[in-house]
Amino acid sequence: MKAEQYHGDIILATPRIRLCNSSGSSLIVRALLDSGSQLNFITEHIAQRLHLPRTKHSIEVIGIGATSTKTHQLCYIKMESLHTEYSSSLEVVIIPTISSQQTNNRIDLNTLHIPNNIKLADDSFNEPGGIDCLIGAGIFFDLLLVGQIKSDARSPILQKTKLGWVVSGSAAPKSSPITDSCSSFATQSPLPKYKTLITIQDQAPLDQLVERFWTIESHSMPQKMLSENELACEKLFEFTTTRCPISGKFIVRLPFKEEPVNLGQSYDIAYRRLVSLESKLIKYPSLLKSYREFINEYEQLQHSSKRTVAPQNYALYLMRLATHQMANH
Repeated sequence: MKAEQYHGDIILATPRIRLCNSSGSSLIVRALLDSGSQLNFITEHIAQRLHLPRTKHSIEVIGIGATSTKTHQLCYIKMESLHTEYSSSLEVVIIPTISSQQTNNRIDLNTLHIPNNIKLADDSFNEPGGIDCLIGAGIFFDLLLVGQIKSDARSPILQKTKLGWVVSGSAAPKSSPITDSCSSFATQSPLPKYKTLITIQDQAPLDQLVERFWTIESHSMPQKMLSENELACEKLFEFTTTRCPISGKFIVRLPFKEEPVNLGQSYDIAYRRLVSLESKLIKYPSLLKSYREFINEYEQLQHSSKRTVAPQNYALYLMRLATHQMANH
């Protein structure tokens, strides 16, 4: 029993198109048609060259194997065909790179039997080159026209589109078929290395991610040890903080590091300062008026209240001082 194995390149459909910004500047770029993508993409390099205005938008891009990455920039751009009057406005996501070079190797055009009377959308599709733009399923099938050519079973397909004829499919092998007996399969040439379409970031295998998750979860965060003063402050806040039913503001009592009685007697000092303030205000009628308005407002806002009887327990007296800014002459 014999087995024949052909090693050839897989050609992806690549047209050359014109991308235009809102100011009329344009670039001719190499695009990739991908019916399996729900989004359109352009590279960061092209976005910078066209000075495209960007919109911040968090987008999760999920690829093969459910690998996921997030991108945060998109923009709008006009696409034009180089061979027809077709044009379309696209919403595109900006990413660093879209694909590795397409194709993997240079393909001999003589092996593809392409008719001379057709206009290829990418006349250098057989040369390895970068991909600047990816056109997804949103307009993929709208680009297709009636017309398809396939010369033989081992040749790629030529598909007519509004962007010109695109070439896609398996190309003929670069050398003659390799013939081996099944018993010596291990001695056959290795399979060709195909490159992924979109590479955004490397992802660790799922089992490693799960293991890492449980490792992190198994180590609980050490509880912060609070000092004696910190515990006292938390206790004071928890048991004394209330909310004013009128203004909705929170009322927080000031914590004392020591007992208030250690501050000493404050009534006599406050009284002397009050007498001194009265003497000063008499000399400045405008300041006296402002001071009275402030005290009345302070009381109306319920920040203070009148007390005619001295408190039975310890009390601390504070004076409200008045400041006056003299005008410069």
